[in-house]
Amino acid sequence: MLEMLGAARELWKDGNFREALKIFLAVKIILIVVAAAAQFIPHEYTNRQDRADFLINGWAQYDAAAYVDIAMNGYNQAFAEGRGNYGWFPFYPLLILLLSFIGFYEAGFIISNVLSVMAMAVTYLLVKDEFGTDRAYETVLLMSLFPTAYFFNAVYTESLFLLETAAFFWFMGKGRYLEGSLAGFFAALTRMQGTLLVLPALLIYYMQRVRKQGKHGLDALWLLLIPTGMAVFMGYQFLVTGNAFAQFQTQLEFQRHLSLPTDAIMNGIGGLMQGIAASDISGTFYNFFNLFILAFFAGVLWLSYKKLRPEYTLYFAVSLLLPLLSARLEAISRFYLAIFPAFIALSLVSKEKRPYLMALYAAFAVLLVLFTIRHANEDILLSAIAPF
Repeated sequence: MLEMLGAARELWKDGNFREALKIFLAVKIILIVVAAAAQFIPHEYTNRQDRADFLINGWAQYDAAAYVDIAMNGYNQAFAEGRGNYGWFPFYPLLILLLSFIGFYEAGFIISNVLSVMAMAVTYLLVKDEFGTDRAYETVLLMSLFPTAYFFNAVYTESLFLLETAAFFWFMGKGRYLEGSLAGFFAALTRMQGTLLVLPALLIYYMQRVRKQGKHGLDALWLLLIPTGMAVFMGYQFLVTGNAFAQFQTQLEFQRHLSLPTDAIMNGIGGLMQGIAASDISGTFYNFFNLFILAFFAGVLWLSYKKLRPEYTLYFAVSLLLPLLSARLEAISRFYLAIFPAFIALSLVSKEKRPYLMALYAAFAVLLVLFTIRHANEDILLSAIAPF
């Protein structure tokens, strides 16, 4: 940890990092202003819930209520009209609880924003070590302008999870298996994808110790800490409910169940066709965007395979696949936001293809603002504004 702190202090001498940080903070501030202004849209045109003052409320919508409910009331069946809050992981709510003396939603807002800055710094440091300052700068820029980057401000786990995964790869890359495994342990207590870090951990250990040095030792046991995070969560839910699989049953209540990846894709296509048939602009665009993001990241995965180390591509691949196993494409653009190897790969796009990437990101920046307005109001009801 002292090594990371020392490396972080060196970042302040890096002009590219300071510039990247300025852009990241500028985007944050713009989105905070946009979300605050969006609170003045009349209620009848939105599904907005009033949970905090106008500055925080835009970031307290949707799943934010689940994390705060866990922090306030623990795991319980009463949440969401009896569907329960067991499907959300405990580490982020615990952080909210620790800072709850300033207010629960206020705590979540501060935690997410502070941790997002830390996550961007560690991500920059990670990319800089391997690809140099220019690629590190572009990685942060690309991630900052992605259409769902507003989740770095929200009372959600994206900031925390990105920090944990970037720290995991930074430590593991330096052979610091205890620190890397601890980062993976907390990631597994933050989101289901965190448990998947055991796969790149095993690959990194094999490449560094077995293949390169021709030896292995007891330090490999530290890697067991990563799946232990999920085991701790399931054990706690067993103590609370008598059912270690309560989180999976709760997902069924929210129409998520284990399925083939093709089911999620076909359901997305079906939703797109239904939206077109019903002249539902919002539903049509939502399903189209999810399908586009899936295709886009699948293409970037190939780019990652060609240009990045195998442990990054392995993590990318399993993180891309996991949401597809739930029979729905809903929220994949949020889940994919934290797959930082995708943005490293994009930063390595050839000069010939860079104009296309810049054009795409110009559209992404516009969508980022529009999506922020939508999220801050739990959707904008277009039919109420202009019936058709």
